[in-house]
Parts: sequence; C-alpha cells; structure tokens
Amino acid sequence: MAASSFLDSEATFAQQAEEAGLGKPRVDALKANALATFAKLSFAVTSPGTVASDDQINTFLGTMRVGVAPSIADMAAFKRLLFESQTLMMHTFKATARGDDAAPKKLSAP
Repeated sequence: MAASSFLDSEATFAQQAEEAGLGKPRVDALKANALATFAKLSFAVTSPGTVASDDQINTFLGTMRVGVAPSIADMAAFKRLLFESQTLMMHTFKATARGDDAAPKKLSAP
C-alpha cells in the first residue's frame, strides 16, 4: 500500500479519533508508540476479525499511558476507533483479494 493511502494517513486517523471522542493525550500516546494509523492500530490489540475483550483494551490503554487508568469514555471511544480500524483493514483485504476498485484510494496532499 502506498504511504499516502487512507489506512496509512496519520491526519485522517487523528481526525477520526477526535470524532470518536478519544482525548488528545490518548491520541498523543498512540503517536508516541507509532500506532497513529488505521493500518497499525488494526493489529495492535488483536488481529482484525477478532473482537478484543475489555481486559485486553484496558491493558493496552494502560500500557500506552502508564499510571493513567482509562475512563469509560476513553474505553468507548477507543473501542469505536479500533472497530473502525479493523473493519477498514478487513475491507481492504477483501477488496484486494477480489480485485475490486472499491479499495481505499490515495489521498491528495494536504
């Protein structure tokens, strides 16, 4: 995949994280750990297609910000972002395997 694809765009990921309600400190923690794209996050907790448990997500978020327990709002926003990441990744895999033109397109430069 090209570096500028939808799955690899940090700007698109940050915008979606904000829309999901994930706070800036959590997004910054993902960036600091090189996990600020849909492609990377989709494999960070579980493989796409595998539902992450609350314990797995709580552990993951606790690892990203040591000593700061995630709130219920953090958990909900992160679950949404993780679901979207994994769904986009699965869609891309399926579209590539079928040879569909429905695969995510390259984004124009900002």
